[in-house]
Amino acid sequence: SGPPGLAEKLANWTFGDGRLMVVGKTVFLTLSFKKTVEDRTAPNDAVVGVDRGINVLACATDGKRHWMRKGGHTKHVRNRYLSIRSSLQRRKAKRRTRSVAKVLKRLSGREARFMKAVNHEVSKSIVSFADQAGCPVIAIENLDGIRGQRLRKKVRREVQKWAYAQLAFFIGYKSAERGMAVIEVDPRGTSKGCSRCGHTEPANRNRHEFKCRGCGHRLHSDLNAA
Repeated sequence: SGPPGLAEKLANWTFGDGRLMVVGKTVFLTLSFKKTVEDRTAPNDAVVGVDRGINVLACATDGKRHWMRKGGHTKHVRNRYLSIRSSLQRRKAKRRTRSVAKVLKRLSGREARFMKAVNHEVSKSIVSFADQAGCPVIAIENLDGIRGQRLRKKVRREVQKWAYAQLAFFIGYKSAERGMAVIEVDPRGTSKGCSRCGHTEPANRNRHEFKCRGCGHRLHSDLNAA
């Protein structure tokens, strides 16, 4: 028994172990499964580059084709959650009631589930794109230090809400299932450097448009970064 298609998905997997956990008044049973996959091999340049962002959640390219997922709807939904949460927090500060705290907790859970669903969808599309392109390696930016950077208040708020680490984790395990690897690269200069000639300067990028001041190469800024 289980969700439709689960038995078929686990047909080639072997059972690992199971754990019973109690969180508050809820009991969880977690089961792990494993399988062996062969690592893929391909020429050194068979890599799909991925750029993650806020206005464009993710952009992937193998140098010839590309895939892009815009973030307009996601920003709208998360800003709506932010507006409701801010209103509730002001109410909580005045009344200090338990009911408001419960609503805030429930709201946080809904937002987390929404973003998790989005990241599952995006990561699945990226891995499928790399698979179809015949690229065994996916390259993503190492964004470990982004939260510590000095950013404008509005941008900082967006970054704090942005579950980029979760997206990277999802890409990692989904690609591993297909024998593909994920590598992290230094993101410095990717938004300002030309993907064709390498010329780098801040003036190359103007929001979503990238136009190289060196060779004149022009394309979407996130696609250039990828």
